[in-house]
Amino acid sequence: MRLYNVAFGDRARHASPLRIPRAECCGWGQEGGGILAPNLEARGMPAILRASVIAVVLVTAAIVWQVPAATEADDVTVAAVSAGESHSCALTTGGGVKCWGDNAAGQLGNGTTTASSTPVDVCSDNGCSGSLSGIATVSAGYDYTCAVTTGGGVTCWGYGTGTAVDVMASGVAAVSAGGFLTCALTTEQTPGAGGGVKCWDPTSFPSVTPIDVPGLTSGVVAVSTGVNYACGLTTEPTPGAGGGVKCWGLNSTGQLGNGTNIYSSTPVDVCSDSGCTGSLSGVTAVSAADHHTCALTVEPTPGAGGGVKCWGDNSEGALGNGTLGPQDCAIGFYNCSATPVDVSGLGSGVVAISAGLIHTCALTTGGGVKCWGSNVFGQLGNSTITEPELCSLGFACSTTPVDVCSNNGCSGSLSGIATVSSGGLHICAFTTDGGVKCWGYNINGQLGNSTGMASSTPVDLLIDSDVDGCQDVKEQQTAIGSELSGGRRSPKYQWDYFNPTGDGENRVDDVLAVVDQYYMDDSDGVPPFEPGYTQATDRTLDGPNDWNTGPPNGLQRVDDILNIVKQYFHDCA
Repeated sequence: MRLYNVAFGDRARHASPLRIPRAECCGWGQEGGGILAPNLEARGMPAILRASVIAVVLVTAAIVWQVPAATEADDVTVAAVSAGESHSCALTTGGGVKCWGDNAAGQLGNGTTTASSTPVDVCSDNGCSGSLSGIATVSAGYDYTCAVTTGGGVTCWGYGTGTAVDVMASGVAAVSAGGFLTCALTTEQTPGAGGGVKCWDPTSFPSVTPIDVPGLTSGVVAVSTGVNYACGLTTEPTPGAGGGVKCWGLNSTGQLGNGTNIYSSTPVDVCSDSGCTGSLSGVTAVSAADHHTCALTVEPTPGAGGGVKCWGDNSEGALGNGTLGPQDCAIGFYNCSATPVDVSGLGSGVVAISAGLIHTCALTTGGGVKCWGSNVFGQLGNSTITEPELCSLGFACSTTPVDVCSNNGCSGSLSGIATVSSGGLHICAFTTDGGVKCWGYNINGQLGNSTGMASSTPVDLLIDSDVDGCQDVKEQQTAIGSELSGGRRSPKYQWDYFNPTGDGENRVDDVLAVVDQYYMDDSDGVPPFEPGYTQATDRTLDGPNDWNTGPPNGLQRVDDILNIVKQYFHDCA
């Protein structure tokens, strides 16, 4: 959720974790809390309850909401991107901020509570008389967003405040917007000494009071905030050696990494091994998420890239160690590790990490992206929501890293990426040529491609004047002689979006492929529309897997199919 989690020196890394479904806002929890790390097990939902939420969301996702698109947008150049729980924000080269996605709490900062599936300008004031400017970094959080100004101040919006509110006037190097905890890294007073950490409860906007974190008034070079805990990266003992990691707050799944499940209101050292015989060292970046944390280690040789270690909740494979274990958490239904484990196959070759709700992504030295963990909404970017395996909650996941695809047919791997930012159930990446690509969940338009459709492969952010993509349609229709009826969108969005053959034609198999994606039928043992499948009438009851997840008329009707088609295929005409 943060844009940058390291602010000093040439060790700057990008890592932007977590966001949780809105259903996690309130309810459970026994551990004591406080302003520095609130008691919010309620806001960091237990896995068994998250399973129910995801199941409900899966049904909801079959009926894509019609998220409004912005009516216009100026030609802008993006400098960085940050993914939040259900919204995303981009820093422009001119020092402005544009956000898109969910806006129920005003997290887009445009003075409204209306969601937008394309970027909108963040306002400069309550009257929205102009656009916010003078911004150096931006961090998208749960229902809010924070930014560091060029003058070293912090301004935030959301959680009921629809325009920017100043939180700190100066002295800030970086900010990390989490769930129910926000932390700022202060500027170092002496070169190489590191800065301090101040945190506050963002739900009290617009009146917040940043408080020093005990023991971390200096010696910190990065801070990363999760839903209800945070971690700080400490200074290197010697140049190039990497630092240590200290975490504080909720610890129900071992996300503090100190070998226990005990809440801590003060920072504790992350262990170096399962026996906790020492403290973790040699770390260059840290990323805190919902219930798990990941760290990037120093590269073994110059240019080789570092390795990745993770700890905490592993119910959906977010630790990437090839298993769902170890099961060393106090809460029996969790699979987790209270100490760091190595991510399989990533002992080196990584330059940045970003942990999301129940997934994690890494940027490789070659400019590609690898992700692991939950794939229920295509967060892994590998062109499927049913593979490569099933994890403890019964949904698609991967316990080891997989390459993010470059296109819908997955004919190659994504490349040319400069930074990656994981949100709640979606991911955005900033490209080396200044573009933005996002994938995963999209019910609130958080992918920024003018639709409400989830995507299991990267789609381009629509941030220029061609907001709805229709100009591309006209050009491509002419170029390929397409017979797309009614001005359907270009191959990126048109009827052929789900067709793995990529034939670019308006064909019935494309419609069937869409239905196949969302309506799975096991009654005759043959997947829908595959050879041998003849019983379309197998779906008989209103439920998450029958034809009628659309209009609740209790019948198997053609209008159900049409309803799906209308939701997933935008018409430019």
